[in-house]
Amino acid sequence: MDVLASPGDLNYFAILVGTLAFFAVGGLWYSPLLFAKVWQRTVGLSDSQLRGRNQAAVFGGTFVVALVTNFVLALFLGRDAGLADGALAGLLAGIGLSAAPIVTTFLFENRPVRLMLIDGGYHVCAMTLAGAIIGAWQ
Repeated sequence: MDVLASPGDLNYFAILVGTLAFFAVGGLWYSPLLFAKVWQRTVGLSDSQLRGRNQAAVFGGTFVVALVTNFVLALFLGRDAGLADGALAGLLAGIGLSAAPIVTTFLFENRPVRLMLIDGGYHVCAMTLAGAIIGAWQ
């Protein structure tokens, strides 16, 4: 039984676009339009703390992690997934492989439920979109 696609069969442009979409969802999700302020209050970061971080490291690292996530998702999807199957796989991976471990960690850390929903929800939405993009273009 073949579980993974061959790396040579992957559409790397689709992976890159899926990564950019994943990254864009995060930009919107954690913006003032959606959850920035409640997330910031919940994690206890001030504006000056956020500004004081190494932005290149934060965003560069985030991009690399999104790229790895999309590459692995593409390996699981294979060549013939299509948009609907890709979106479903992304949704299920987002719930079961990203959000569920976040909830487990946050339960042990006694983090607020709203933080679990914000952070887990981001991964579910981003992976669903990325899966749809990769599935459609494989």
